[in-house]
Amino acid sequence: MIAFIAIFLTGTLWPSIPHISLSFIAIFIAFPCMLARTFRPYITLSTPIAGALLGFSWVCISANWYLYGQLDRSKIHQQVLIEASVGSIIIEEAPFTQIKFLLKVNRYGVIKSFINPPEILVSWRKPSFQIKQGDVVKLYVSVKDTAGNANPYTFNYQEWLVSRNIVATGSVIDSPSNTIVRHSASQRQVLLDKLLGKNTVEGSLFYMPWIAALSLGYRDKLSKQDWALLQSTGTAHLFSISGMHLALVAAYCAVLGKYVFGLIFSLFRLHNTSMTSANLCFVVISSATYAWLSGMEVPVIRALIAVLVLSFLAIFQRNWAIRTKFICLLFMFCLLFPYSVLGISFWLSFTAVLLILFYMWRFPVGELSAFKDKCLAFVKLQSFLSLSTIPITFSVFGTISVSAILANLLLVPFVSFIVLPLCVILLVGLMLDVNMPSLFYLVDFLMQMVVTSLGFFDLCLPAIKYSGDVSVVSTLLTFSLGLLILLPIWSPKTLSLLGGVSVWLVYLYIFADNEFDIGKGAKNVTFNVFDVGHGNASLLRVGQSALLFDTGAGKAHEYSHVEQVLQPFLRAKRVKKLKHVFISHFDQDHAGGLFALHQKIDFEQLHTPQQTCVKGNHWEISEDNNTSTEQIFIKALWPLRPSSGNHNNESCVLMIETKNANILLAGDIEKSAEEHLLASGALDKLDINILIAPHHGSRSSSSLAFVQKIRPDFVIFATSNPSRWGHPHSEVVSRYLRVESKILHVGQLGAIEFDLSEPQIKLSTYREHLYNRWYFKSWAALEQ
Repeated sequence: MIAFIAIFLTGTLWPSIPHISLSFIAIFIAFPCMLARTFRPYITLSTPIAGALLGFSWVCISANWYLYGQLDRSKIHQQVLIEASVGSIIIEEAPFTQIKFLLKVNRYGVIKSFINPPEILVSWRKPSFQIKQGDVVKLYVSVKDTAGNANPYTFNYQEWLVSRNIVATGSVIDSPSNTIVRHSASQRQVLLDKLLGKNTVEGSLFYMPWIAALSLGYRDKLSKQDWALLQSTGTAHLFSISGMHLALVAAYCAVLGKYVFGLIFSLFRLHNTSMTSANLCFVVISSATYAWLSGMEVPVIRALIAVLVLSFLAIFQRNWAIRTKFICLLFMFCLLFPYSVLGISFWLSFTAVLLILFYMWRFPVGELSAFKDKCLAFVKLQSFLSLSTIPITFSVFGTISVSAILANLLLVPFVSFIVLPLCVILLVGLMLDVNMPSLFYLVDFLMQMVVTSLGFFDLCLPAIKYSGDVSVVSTLLTFSLGLLILLPIWSPKTLSLLGGVSVWLVYLYIFADNEFDIGKGAKNVTFNVFDVGHGNASLLRVGQSALLFDTGAGKAHEYSHVEQVLQPFLRAKRVKKLKHVFISHFDQDHAGGLFALHQKIDFEQLHTPQQTCVKGNHWEISEDNNTSTEQIFIKALWPLRPSSGNHNNESCVLMIETKNANILLAGDIEKSAEEHLLASGALDKLDINILIAPHHGSRSSSSLAFVQKIRPDFVIFATSNPSRWGHPHSEVVSRYLRVESKILHVGQLGAIEFDLSEPQIKLSTYREHLYNRWYFKSWAALEQ
């Protein structure tokens, strides 16, 4: 099992997946290895070899199933009539403009049935009718693959989709075909509607979103400020229903069942030997019910499986060692939920359990009878967990929660032993239609105490946010070495753990090095083009100076690529201030992030077509390094005079000249502006190495004369894949191919980086070099 698990987990790093036939060959070889161990016990390596082969085959089977076996790939990037059941909780609110929900597909075009119904995440703008979780609907959907924006140091949306086994995304198209086939609201949806309806009936329940999160696992009502508070105090795990919550419910049911079944068995004079089995069956049924009501998320199902296995072992009196139980459960999780290992929740749970086992091994507590001793043991364990998980939360969220130890010490027992049981009682009351207004007010008051305490902790002990001054890898190394301090000196277990931690340190130096530029030395000149969908945002770094060209899309107070993409990148590269910001024009996909830029990032000068970004102006940046001085010259070639910047042909065209490369940024100019540039001679005697194609590769730009004049080595199409406007146009692509330009599609490759420090330009892309994984191979790429 260990070999199976080890090989299977490496599948998260594979850049490509072997053909499915190799998995059957591996299975065919694995069986003789297992038989060899049975008939020849001295052949000790046969079992791990068999486990490794089976782990390899399971990676191949599950990955190929995801890539090929779930939807008709010919219908991707098309509009398809889908019949499906709604898999997400949907709450009606006013103004009701857009909803996002899961569809469990029953019919996809002409395909009517699936062995395992695939899931599609769709959005619907201004829906024409109300739908609920469990309803069966027919919807006309524009289907897309799972490829999202791919940028370093940001949330990996595509990886998250794969970890949840979501095989496609899409948007609902307004059509007369959209209809509800059958109303069948789920019990969870009904309970949530009742729960949130209490807020309207009672009129003064201010913390109902928090109650909904803790009781039914519905967290969409929590605001961004609420999540920021939970993250800052290190208590987000309390309001995300997970294995801890189900384990607590199972424990409460076990205590309740002990007294109830004890009373029943004594009244009817039954044999006490059957009471334990009856109680464990009650625990399993109660835990399964709670998991069902909380949405059957994978972390909860994993905990439910653990309850089932442990109950089975207790009923049949099987005394397995703790490590054996852990390995068997981990094997089952890998087998049943192969894609969940790509999600951060799996690794957070896995690490937390390992830390608890490590603590129990290193500091055994034995039997505790006194209440004081139990409280002291809890304080020690919780403090150890809070300190030990700092490296993980730091690397994932970029913050160190100073108040996490104190907040968890006080709130974990309060929420676990008081608030959570009352929330479960509320659910039972809602299921039985029992009106309990006093209990609602009590839970709301207790939740107010929890939220107020979190606010107090955050105010007094604010979290430390990563600003790029401290190496993330150095921090992880520090805490990894800190675990060694807790080990007994030179015991055999110490040596084994020392070996494991050494492997971990080597991994950090080798793999994390690529992400954080540790040990390589800073690159002198780099040009980055970010993946912001249909839009443009690029960055030139010269030593410690940085220049931004366009911001990508954004909307004030809602979303912005500046905040989601650019800010994390600048933090990781330790860039605290931008020297210059150039805005080509004021279309939303180029300048939509200006509002966030003013709020989130410091910069010295802003240049737009309305003021300084006009022909004749130029800028020079000099940056000293250890051996030489890097000089960058930037010239504005267009427009001829200040303009509103509200039209494509008013885009600011910039020529960037570095020691080793010339870069042309053409904005959204069209053929008429290209003709003026050619006639003016502004493009004469220029050797263009890198071009961001005008207007994202639209047919209205990149005329034949323009392309033949500049003949770039690399041409970048800054657009999504696929583009709703059909960019880049096939005619435009063929023109650049005729002049032997290398085509770079940001939507396909992800973020692009050019290292311009050496005469030979070094190209790297997110999906092919920095984070090359098998699940980035979209259906379109597979068919090619």
